[in-house]
Amino acid sequence: MRLFSFLFVLISSTVLVAQDTAEKSMAALTIKFENSAVKSFKVMQFNGFSFEELADVPVVDSMARVEVELSSVRFFYVGTDTRNMKPIILEPGSDENMLLTQQSFRALRFDRNSLNGQYTIATKALRDINKKRDNMVKKWHSVRSNPEQAESIGQIFERIAVDEKELRDSFAIIKPFFGSCYDIMTYQTFQAAPESFNNELLHYVNKRFDGIDFSNPNVYNNSWLYEAFKEFSTLVSSYTLTTEDHENAIKSQLFRATNGQAKVLAYAGILAGLEEKKHGNYSVFAKNFLEEFKTIKPEIRSMLEAKIKRMDAYRIGGAAPLFSQNDPEGNPISLEDLKGKVVLLDFWASWCGPCRRENPNVVKVYDKYKDKGFEILGISLDKDKGRWLGAIEKDGLTWPQVSDLKGWSNVVGKMYGVSSIPHTVLIDEEGNILALKLRGPALEKKLEEIFADK
Repeated sequence: MRLFSFLFVLISSTVLVAQDTAEKSMAALTIKFENSAVKSFKVMQFNGFSFEELADVPVVDSMARVEVELSSVRFFYVGTDTRNMKPIILEPGSDENMLLTQQSFRALRFDRNSLNGQYTIATKALRDINKKRDNMVKKWHSVRSNPEQAESIGQIFERIAVDEKELRDSFAIIKPFFGSCYDIMTYQTFQAAPESFNNELLHYVNKRFDGIDFSNPNVYNNSWLYEAFKEFSTLVSSYTLTTEDHENAIKSQLFRATNGQAKVLAYAGILAGLEEKKHGNYSVFAKNFLEEFKTIKPEIRSMLEAKIKRMDAYRIGGAAPLFSQNDPEGNPISLEDLKGKVVLLDFWASWCGPCRRENPNVVKVYDKYKDKGFEILGISLDKDKGRWLGAIEKDGLTWPQVSDLKGWSNVVGKMYGVSSIPHTVLIDEEGNILALKLRGPALEKKLEEIFADK
């Protein structure tokens, strides 16, 4: 058996490294392999944006052992790559023994009394009680108009909160780290204290991260923190809020993460949620992150800068991504060629009923403003060229039209995150996004404002 040691390395930031000053000691992981096909595996860590490889460990005589120097409980990921890996935890002084009987590292086995066995039991109990709570939230929503039933369910929430705290404390006695996991992944629901805020969103924003000690290494080194902030930004982005209110809601909780490592995980989770929801404020938070962490690894900086450009397609005020696509005759039409005009990108298709019903309104505003510096560029999500051309003629669409005839895989549609049609993007003379998803009277009103003095 060979021994491989490596130093636990954090994201390349002087802020983060400087905070990891606690005394370190060794933790060990030994894996026995009953599947001879596994010749080596990697030990990785999650930095919030990617999985970093810490060691490539060969398997010798069906065994492998790794030693890690660390100062607190940490998550690691072991496997052949990011598609075949399993999260584990190690703590200073621990010596974990595991068994793999197949090629999939997700099947990695360990004793239930080991550190990872206890963690598995604790997190299963956490998921079970959270599932019970979530089911009761759904039930509460179905009966909230009935005061008696709502009050009865509210009492159940109070009991769930008591059970949750007892469960949390029982596991925290075993390992403080387990208690921190509970703190990160649980919070008081609105239904348990409906009098505290006017509505669920305000309650959620203000109470989601209550009671979490962000200066505790069991918190700021914990991957669950990333998941919690991702869930937070995803849920907040599901509400219809102004751009400013949305930004303020997320910032109001981001400030809690004063520890540098916690803030990196918080930012990363927020950005992941905003990207998933295609929210325009992605660029705001990504730029703030890059400004705050100037020494972040170059590859992470490059990745975020590229995403900022792409995500600007969802942000009012952002630069509209440039593209070129062919018209029905095969001639390329470029968005850049239309600079100097107010342009409406109109994503539609011949088979889309709402699009066809909206077309008369679009024809109306085009005829009214086309001589004042207004242009429309139709981008069709059709696959059948004949049907596309037939709809253009039948609906009297006289403005330029383009398509790559790839349906929902249309390159421009994917560039602009189009997930439903009709979808519109209004662009000013300088190429910046003025408005999104305007239709009917809303589109007419906006164009009237723009061309009032022209």
